[in-house]
Amino acid sequence: MKIIKPILLMIGASLLGSDCSQQKTVARVIYNEARGEGKAGMACVADVIHERMNNLNAYQVVTAPMQFDGINYNNVNWQSKEAKFCLELADKLQRGQDIILDHRFTHFYSGKAPYWSFNQKKTVIGNHTFLELR
Repeated sequence: MKIIKPILLMIGASLLGSDCSQQKTVARVIYNEARGEGKAGMACVADVIHERMNNLNAYQVVTAPMQFDGINYNNVNWQSKEAKFCLELADKLQRGQDIILDHRFTHFYSGKAPYWSFNQKKTVIGNHTFLELR
């Protein structure tokens, strides 16, 4: 298992459409999945969303059934620095911009490794393990 700190892309200061409920939903999922993991962990969750977008938008990815536990909670302090960072990440996702330069994460987990993660390249950030499954 390789432990790294990913290189984050610079996040713009503007929050285009920050009042949009879809953007807040995406930000809420990122926040609830990784707020305790710092900016690196939150950016990696956003990267997972980005890599799953294909012909979908970020909102469609996070609201897909049984994909993100963070969709089930609405406990965001929108004034916190973590939530503001998640809104910036959600804004970048809405515009289709890459989140992390050198990674293409498609899945993550915390706790016990699921069967589908065996023999996969793993990157650990905080309590989360990120993978690129293709």
